[in-house]
Amino acid sequence: MSSAVLPTDVWSHVAGFLNVKDAARLSGESSVRQALFSMLGRRSRLHCKARGQAEASLWSAGVCRSAANLQLHCVCLGTGDLSGRHPLQLTRARPRERAKKLHLGHVWALQRWGEARVLQMRFQSSGDYHQSLIMAHLMRAVPHLSNLDGLMLDCHSYAEMCDHPLWERMLLREAALLMNILLHAASLRVLQLACGFPLPVMPPTLQHIMLSVNSNQVEDLPYILGAAPDLRSLVLSGRSGCSQSVKGRVHLDLAKHRSLTAVAMANVLPAALRIPELCQLSVKVGSTEEANSKVWLLLREQIVAFHIEDPVSRLRHFDLPKILLMAPPIQQVELNFCAIGWDRGPVPLACALAHVPRLLIRSRGEMHLMMPETCSWKSLIIKAESSLHLTYQGDTMYIPTQPAPTFVIRYGGVYAVGLWRLLMLLSKRCIECWHDERVRMTIAVRSWQGELDYPWTCACGACCACLKRTGRLTHLWG
Repeated sequence: MSSAVLPTDVWSHVAGFLNVKDAARLSGESSVRQALFSMLGRRSRLHCKARGQAEASLWSAGVCRSAANLQLHCVCLGTGDLSGRHPLQLTRARPRERAKKLHLGHVWALQRWGEARVLQMRFQSSGDYHQSLIMAHLMRAVPHLSNLDGLMLDCHSYAEMCDHPLWERMLLREAALLMNILLHAASLRVLQLACGFPLPVMPPTLQHIMLSVNSNQVEDLPYILGAAPDLRSLVLSGRSGCSQSVKGRVHLDLAKHRSLTAVAMANVLPAALRIPELCQLSVKVGSTEEANSKVWLLLREQIVAFHIEDPVSRLRHFDLPKILLMAPPIQQVELNFCAIGWDRGPVPLACALAHVPRLLIRSRGEMHLMMPETCSWKSLIIKAESSLHLTYQGDTMYIPTQPAPTFVIRYGGVYAVGLWRLLMLLSKRCIECWHDERVRMTIAVRSWQGELDYPWTCACGACCACLKRTGRLTHLWG
C-alpha cells in the first residue's frame, strides 16, 4: 500500500513516533505532509537530536517548511555522541563544514524549545569550533524554559583534564549556564548532572537527582541536597579515575527527606550514611574491602541490590564479603572480577548466596564455583569469558520447580564435567535446556522463548531506567 492511500488519521498517529530525520523524509510527499505536520504542530512526542549529521538542519534548510511553528518537547544538544559510546564525527566533512552543520542544527532547535519539557546536553570535546557560539545561544534561550521538567548536563569528561585557560573558560561558561537554567526552570523535577565545577544548590522543586561526583564535590553534598525537601530518589556515582570508590569524610544524613524511597550509591563511600526507614538502597563498590565497610553493614536490611566490580582482582573463596553471606539474602547481587576462585579453592555459592533471587557472576578469566546442595534462585547468570569449572557441595543438588529458576550460562571453555552434571539435574526436574556449542551458551528455563541475551535489569529504583520502568517518569531520556 502506498503512502497516499493511508488515511489521514493513520498518519497523524504515526507522526507521534517519528524522529526528525524520518519525518523530514516523509514530508517530501505532498499527500501526507498535511496530515503529518498537523499532528507535529500540536507538539507531538518528537525528539530533536541535533547530532553530527545535523538532522535538525534539514528542517531549517526548507525540507519541512510546514513545521515552521513546531515546538519541541525534548531537545538533545551536544558536540559528541549523545549515546555516550564514542565521539561523533562526519568523516566526509571538513572540520569547519562539520561545525557549521552542527551549529545550524543547534540554532534550529533553540528557536523551538520554548515549551520543551526535557533538555539533554552533552559537551565532551571543548575544542569544537562552534561550542562557544552554542553557549551564547543557550544563554539567550534559557529564559524561555519555564516549562522545563527534566535536565541532563554532562560536561565533566574534559573539564578536569588540565588547567589550560581554554578549559577554564569553558568550565565557567558551563557553570553559568547551569545556574541560569536552575534559576529560570521553576518546575524542574529531574536533574542528571556530571560536571567538573562545584555543585550548585538544588532547586526546592527537585524530586529525582542523579549526580556524578568527585572527591571534592562529595564534601558539599549535605548542604546541596538539603535544599531539596521533596527529594524522592537519589543516585550518586563516583568518578575517581579508577575502579575504587570516591571516599569522603562527610556524614550524609538523608533521613530528614521523608519522601525519599530509593537511593543508589555507585562507587561513592561516605564516612556515614543515614536514610529513611522505608527507603531502599542499592550499592556498587570497587573491591571486597569496600564491600565490608561498616556503612553498608549498618544498612544491611535496606539494601536491595549489591554490585561488586573489580576487573583487576581475583575473588577467592575466603574473600567473600560478610554482607553477602548474611540472612536475609539481598534481592539482587552482581559479582564482576578478573578471575573467580581456583582449582583448590572454588567460591561456594552457599549460605545467603544460594537464596539470592537474582544472582549474576561475571569473570574475565577462569571461574571456579561450588554449587550448593539446595537453592532458591529465580535466575542465576554465569558469564565466564575463559574456562568454567563447576563443582558441587554434596552428592546432589536440589533445584525447585515451582517456580523453576532460570539458568543462563556463557563460557569460553568448560573444565571437567560440572556443567554437564548441572544439565542432567535440570533435565531430571523437567526443566527445558537449550545449549549451543557454537556460541558457548546454555539456557535452562521452564518456558524459554529463544532470547540469546540474558534477562537482567537494574533494580536500584532511582535511575532513569528504573523510574521509567515503574511509570514514575514517562517522558525522559533512557
